Amino acid sequence: MPEPSMFTFEGDGMTLEVHADRLEVEAGKRHQTIPLAEVSEVFVTFRPKRLVILTTAGKRHQYNLARDTEAARAAITSRLAGSRSQA
Repeated sequence: MPEPSMFTFEGDGMTLEVHADRLEVEAGKRHQTIPLAEVSEVFVTFRPKRLVILTTAGKRHQYNLARDTEAARAAITSRLAGSRSQA
């Protein structure tokens, strides 16, 4: 049985789920998994309002989440803080 996600955003053909150890993004037919261990920075751009995730490999992932952008950033950073304090 899959674990429940901490944060889920659904809309405009996109789903973002924050789990204990990973982020899962589904946009159309594209499915992407980003391990939290590889996330180096998470922030929100001002205009346009987008969630930006930088990885340790130097990749930059950007997602339009509209009004849920800040909630997604908060959920990811809380998971990051929890996983790094356990390490």
